[in-house]
Amino acid sequence: MNLKKYASIMRGGFCEGYAFRKQLFSSLLANFIQLLALFFVWRSIFQHQDAVGGYTWCTMQQYIFVAYLCNSTFSFEFETEMSKKIIKGDIIIDLLKPVSYKSMMFCRMLGSAVIEFMTTLAITGSLFLVLNGIPYISLFRVGMFFFTLLCGMVIKFEIQFMVSSLCFYTDNSYGIVKGREVISNILSGAVLPLGMFPSMFRSIVSILPFPYMVYFPCQVFIGGLSAETIAKQIVIQIVWISVLHFASSFAWKRASRKVTLYGG
Repeated sequence: MNLKKYASIMRGGFCEGYAFRKQLFSSLLANFIQLLALFFVWRSIFQHQDAVGGYTWCTMQQYIFVAYLCNSTFSFEFETEMSKKIIKGDIIIDLLKPVSYKSMMFCRMLGSAVIEFMTTLAITGSLFLVLNGIPYISLFRVGMFFFTLLCGMVIKFEIQFMVSSLCFYTDNSYGIVKGREVISNILSGAVLPLGMFPSMFRSIVSILPFPYMVYFPCQVFIGGLSAETIAKQIVIQIVWISVLHFASSFAWKRASRKVTLYGG
């Protein structure tokens, strides 16, 4: 693998994210409005009780802000772009390039994710400090959080790449992309902590990869897990990355045979 080649692609993704920063900021603004809505809803709930589902108002605030950070960093616009290219047949241009299409998209995603992460971190960090001051955060928790956050990004990329492959079999990508987005937001804990759901629902979701995208990194950050539990969950996270990597590669290989070019 030519690392310089993929480093250039990553740098291109960063520059592309910066060039289309207005689109990026509008997407972050939409998520920020959702963050404010959740914040005030939960604040009104905690005015009448001290704890809900094992969360105090202090820990819930941390969860809300960290979940927003994770979900905004994971907004990857490549999914929509990739789906449109598949529908139009323009994907053939990328398939002819002397690089792995999946690796190319992953590097572009990482480059643009840097812009998303830096911007979101500045917003959430500033707002959280204004509301709560400087809380105690151990270096271990911070280090584990960033590692699990990165692993969560890879998991979401693999899921998005695999779901986008379905566009080879349809003429409309909107339903597929939005359907995946809704399912991911609910099952990952981006909308509501999974600890708030019924035990049977949590048991089912816990065997899926979605909680490792948002809920698990959030729990690591707010200190809801022991070091031993974190280590075990990271192993499961890595296993899911491997499983999804092979699954998405297989799905892409099968689906890409369906490329159809109109008029030629």
